[in-house]
Amino acid sequence: MYEIYLDVFVASGLLQGIPLEEFDRMLQSTNPRIQDFSKGQVIYEKGQPFKEFAFILSGRVDDIEVKKSGNRALIETLYPGQVIGLMRWFSSYDKVAPTQSIAQCDCSLMFFSIQNLVSPPEPIAAYKQQLTVNLFRKVCDRVATLFDSLYFLRSRTIREKIAIFLYKQVEEENSCTIFLKYSRDELADYLYVPQPSLSRELASMKAEGIIDFYRETIRILDLEKLRSCF
Repeated sequence: MYEIYLDVFVASGLLQGIPLEEFDRMLQSTNPRIQDFSKGQVIYEKGQPFKEFAFILSGRVDDIEVKKSGNRALIETLYPGQVIGLMRWFSSYDKVAPTQSIAQCDCSLMFFSIQNLVSPPEPIAAYKQQLTVNLFRKVCDRVATLFDSLYFLRSRTIREKIAIFLYKQVEEENSCTIFLKYSRDELADYLYVPQPSLSRELASMKAEGIIDFYRETIRILDLEKLRSCF
């Protein structure tokens, strides 16, 4: 019944320590529901109560902070294998959406009830504890990602924000050639800077021989100069 989703669950790390042959039976016991969303469709409005948490099966989801002025800031983009709403369930905060979650493209999500997850039938109870551990690992990974974004908020200049972002990508990819997952507008939202200012600063860094870029590809030409920017 759920075997078609096995690959994305394996890639997510949620099945570590759980026999794959038990995957379908375990999911059936949690009685999840699957819902498709079209590009631009709102999945959660800010402040909406979380009755379930959602596992992304396909597509991409943007977490957006909409300010009173109407300006939008991209908090993060979530991909297949990541989870929406899990941190709130395991925290002492109100179980409501802290941001607006929007489908960046057509996507499919699997929704779980916490009650069904923590109270499975006895035959698969042996795997409940391992699944819970894996979910907590997901929570910690998400917290670490959000903690990284604090560096951008603390940075004093646009160049500093760009440099920190690019240097982090170099470390993650172990390469001075970076293939951006974001469009220019999305990167501006992610770094909390105006898009025209971002483009001007990238052009200045290119003129100074720090970077070169073409569309979504950025090459770091001088790593030491980049490091000196922050």
